[in-house]
Amino acid sequence: MIINAHNFTPPFSPAVNGKTPVAAWIESRDPEATLSTVITDFVGSNDGTMTNMDPATDRVSDTGAGGVRALDFDGSNDYVTIPHASVLNPGSSAFSISCWIKPPNSNQFGPILQKRNSDGGIGQVYALAVAGDAFNQIVGKKISMTLLWNSVSVVRSFRTVADVADGNWHHIVGIWTGSAIQIWVDGVNQSLASEFSAGTPSTAINPSGALRLGVNTTSSGSYYTGRQDDVRLFHGYQLDSTDIAALYASGAGRGVSA
Repeated sequence: MIINAHNFTPPFSPAVNGKTPVAAWIESRDPEATLSTVITDFVGSNDGTMTNMDPATDRVSDTGAGGVRALDFDGSNDYVTIPHASVLNPGSSAFSISCWIKPPNSNQFGPILQKRNSDGGIGQVYALAVAGDAFNQIVGKKISMTLLWNSVSVVRSFRTVADVADGNWHHIVGIWTGSAIQIWVDGVNQSLASEFSAGTPSTAINPSGALRLGVNTTSSGSYYTGRQDDVRLFHGYQLDSTDIAALYASGAGRGVSA
C-alpha cells in the first residue's frame, strides 16, 4: 500500500502497471515543497535533505516544460541525502531506476544517483551518471550505470553509445535484469558500451551508506550539473517496455504543474 501523507489534487500514484516503487522523490508533484529543504518520499518515509541548496532558487520552475518545478543542481556542491534504509537496497533481485533529467549540452562527470557503503567506500555501489565513462570518472554526455558487488573485483559498468546530454529533458531508466544492465532513454532501449566488467555477481547489492542525488562522494568534488525530477526506485522489478512507455508518456513532471 502506498503511504502518502500529502493531499494531492488530482490523486497521484507513483506505481506503473501495478508495480509500486519502494521510494519516489517527485518534485513536480509535491505542492507542499515550497521553501522546505526536505525532499518528500511519495511512497514511504525515506525523505531527503537538500545540502548547499536554497529551496527558493534551487526548486525551479522550468518554463520550457509547462512551468514544471524541478531540482536544479549547480555542479559545484549541491546534493540531496536520503538516509540509509534497507528498503532502498535492491538485494539480489532485478531492479530498475527511473528518473527525468535535464543536463546542459556540455561534458560532465555528473552522478545522478548513487548509493554506496560509505561516503568514500566502494565495496558495494549502485549508481547512474551523466559521463563519458563514469567508472573511470571521464567526462562526457552519455548515461552510465555502475554496479559493484565486491569493490572492483565484481563489477558491471556500462554506458550508452549515443550522447544524451543536450540541454533537453530526457527520461532515463537503468535496469539490472539479474544478469545484464539495460539503459533506456526516452522509451528506447539503448545500445551500450562496456566501461568495466569483472567477476561473477553472486551476492546481493546492499550498500550500507546513504543514497545521494547529485554527487559521487562529498570528498570527490564530482557533482551533477542540471535539473532533475521524478526519481523512482523499483527494487524487485525489471520494468518492461510497456512500463517504460507508460512512464515516458505520462511525462511525470514534464509539463505537469505542481
